[in-house]
Amino acid sequence: MKEPDISCGPIDLVKEDPGLFEYFKLYAEAWEAAVKAAGSWYRIGVGPAPTQGGTWVSGTTLTPSGAPPSNSIISNIAYTWDNTHLRGWDSQVSVRLAIFASTGSWAADVTSANTGNIGVGTASIPANAQIKFQMKVGNLQVSLYQPPFIQVDSVTVSYNY
Repeated sequence: MKEPDISCGPIDLVKEDPGLFEYFKLYAEAWEAAVKAAGSWYRIGVGPAPTQGGTWVSGTTLTPSGAPPSNSIISNIAYTWDNTHLRGWDSQVSVRLAIFASTGSWAADVTSANTGNIGVGTASIPANAQIKFQMKVGNLQVSLYQPPFIQVDSVTVSYNY
């Protein structure tokens, strides 16, 4: 048995059902605003590997692979860093997330949690910022025997515009 052909034709909801038309219009506007209002980027890299104590050493620079809209501002940074290669230096290791942008630089101490979220509040950090994990071992500038390192780190940057 053959299925019947059904055709579709236009209707004028403004005349037929103004309330339903207004609902669909508001829904479409809200959906478009939500899609335009938020975005994110994810990057993964090799972490810092200091060979000397007392100085901050950076890992790979993490940046968006595409260009976020020019007026976009970071709302949250979800991060992870591998803490399995501290090699007994745990009590001497400090880890921070350093953020560099044309409008300034910021840092967040992430030593106590190798995974988490950083709310940047009202800092107005551009979404095209560069992010680096940095590690410092102790305060003395000496060569390190079997130094700690971060094998891999990552960020997911959420932004609004």
